[in-house]
Amino acid sequence: MIEQQEKILFDKFEILQCIKKDLTSCVYIANHIYLGKKIFLKTLAKDKISDEAILHRFQREARSLAAINHPNIIQVYDFGNFKDYFYISFEYFPSSDLRSIILEKKISVQDKLAIFSQIVQGLAEAHQHNIIHRDIKPENILVNAQHQVKIADFGLALIKDDINQTRQDSIVGTPGYMSPEQIMGDDLTPASDLFSLGIAGYELFTGNNPFLGKDAGATINNILACDVVTSLDAETGIPAQVRDIFKLLLHKNKSKRPVSAQDLLPRFNIGDNHTTAVPAKASVQRKSGKYYFAFILPVLLLFVIIIVFTQTKDINKHDDQTVIIQDSTRTSADSQRTITVADYNNTIENDNKLTAGLKTKSPVPEPAPGSMPNNNQLLPDLPGKLFIQCLPWADVFIDDEKIETTPVDEHINIEAGFHELVLQHPDYPPVSRKLTVKPGEVITVSVNLDTLVGYLLCRVYPWGNVYVDNNFIGQTPLQRPVCLLTGRHVLTLKNDNFGKFDDYITIAKMETLKYKFNFERLIKPDDSVKP
Repeated sequence: MIEQQEKILFDKFEILQCIKKDLTSCVYIANHIYLGKKIFLKTLAKDKISDEAILHRFQREARSLAAINHPNIIQVYDFGNFKDYFYISFEYFPSSDLRSIILEKKISVQDKLAIFSQIVQGLAEAHQHNIIHRDIKPENILVNAQHQVKIADFGLALIKDDINQTRQDSIVGTPGYMSPEQIMGDDLTPASDLFSLGIAGYELFTGNNPFLGKDAGATINNILACDVVTSLDAETGIPAQVRDIFKLLLHKNKSKRPVSAQDLLPRFNIGDNHTTAVPAKASVQRKSGKYYFAFILPVLLLFVIIIVFTQTKDINKHDDQTVIIQDSTRTSADSQRTITVADYNNTIENDNKLTAGLKTKSPVPEPAPGSMPNNNQLLPDLPGKLFIQCLPWADVFIDDEKIETTPVDEHINIEAGFHELVLQHPDYPPVSRKLTVKPGEVITVSVNLDTLVGYLLCRVYPWGNVYVDNNFIGQTPLQRPVCLLTGRHVLTLKNDNFGKFDDYITIAKMETLKYKFNFERLIKPDDSVKP
């Protein structure tokens, strides 16, 4: 890594400040000696990266932006190699991201219109250069104090001429802002960016992502299944002008969306030469005072309701806490034990034993309070207490008997001894844990299923039955990515006319492996993981 004491990097950058640093990359504020300008400088240590895809994305960002000079896209000044480093210098643009603007909730409707209009213009310029961004989201949209907008982070951008090269990558993007075709691994077009633009714009005007679920899996399901278009008319916080645009952008079928962002420009009174924007504020300022009164009054009423609801909730919450404190005095503090996700990672079994039948054993009911022994005289038959915390949710099985479905507010009585705990969610592989419970012991099991899984998108020509670790998954074409525990798995593909094909695959956490196979060629695809 570059030493901080070096003042001049690559013979032309005077370092002023290091604003971000990790093992392989740095971001600096610097002076470009030859240009005489303050810049942002990104560096990548090529000899320290473990994945060549990181370097490819870094170079792709430089090549994508170098072809564009537009006021609503962050500008690249130069890029290149210097010894073991690759670098990109960008224009200096003091700003915050759109996420911060959304969270502050301080800007007016006309300011939101102006911001959204600029995003459309920047994206239209990228599409005109045959560039698909692939990761439009609030974090990648920069906004300064004057509400000038610049789209940034083209590291995942797809250039039309590079489609064949980038198909070997895993499916990339941010789940909450992916288009349906991006999730399914279909070919992407500028219309795919427009779906992401619709989500980001919806969030700008309402403060909420319309597809956001309890976890990434639920969010993906919502994008694939939930129809937001029909409910847009109920969103009073979105001006009619923009609401009609969102109805076009958020269609599940990309053929029903505009072809590219350039098709949206006339809706903002912007022509093909869109280097400057017609201020969106003007159209809003012409509206009468009745428009603002009609908009503000419901907001004020909602604010009063929220205050009353919050105060009531706080009172109830106080009562709940009192009950928990009283209950905790009945247990031994020394006997409490927490099992975390780390414990699960060390004990999860990736074979069929997770779903094997277990001997049924009902939990022992809790003794009456009057017969409860003190902490120093625990009886051998005193049950333990099991608290389950599982995101997003799961059916709880103890010794093959369904006990509860999370979230569970109360503890589960469980007799002392050895037990098998299984958490089952229809969209995730089951998670199994062996428990050893001591008399009177309090055990808390805390699991986030999203941290234990990745996804497999399998495409087989002409068709095939898909098995993972000898478990039948389905017949292609599969309707959605398959959720699998992280780690190595055996993938088996079967076709009655061509026979069987086996391969090893490795599933990474929260990533989607895109696997393609053609039985007629009887060769392993280039983008599969080698055994």
